[in-house]
Amino acid sequence: MKICLLGYMGCGKTYIGSLLSKSIKYNHIDLDKLIEITSKMSISDYFKIYGEYNFRILENNLLSFITKNSNIKDCIFSLGGGTPCFFNNLKLIKKNYISIYIKVNHKVLYERLSIDNDNRPLLKNKKGKVLYDFIKNHIKLRNKFYKKANYIIDTKNMDYIEVSDYIKNLLKIKNVKNI
Repeated sequence: MKICLLGYMGCGKTYIGSLLSKSIKYNHIDLDKLIEITSKMSISDYFKIYGEYNFRILENNLLSFITKNSNIKDCIFSLGGGTPCFFNNLKLIKKNYISIYIKVNHKVLYERLSIDNDNRPLLKNKKGKVLYDFIKNHIKLRNKFYKKANYIIDTKNMDYIEVSDYIKNLLKIKNVKNI
């Protein structure tokens, strides 16, 4: 089973994907990490040097390549926050993966991203109300893409482990025990 986690930056896609992959013994692919490995630079540096448009092209190329050329049958794929919103990415995701939108309230995202936004190019130098308003408005723009996922998990009052367990129950996947 190929599972794709999508949602706004800071929603926990990478961490939840990692937890989920360890408990069910699926490969975990993190698109942002793959971009950093391929480009040999951080996403912030890539944005700074090449701009968002070229970043989105690279992101699309890697998503397309992995999707078309991977012989991995069981995997968890954690996307970048904007991945489903550009080019043919959402169509590619919907055709090849079970997509799950990790929905987190904008107030919670603001709390998380206030602490960790220096390495996020779209949030760089945004603080306080400017950051809050940006997140709130940006989510509104992206929701039309996110809401097309096969499943939407509203994570209200759930921690990362509970979200991972919820996904396993939703998709009827059992934990794999070490022998």
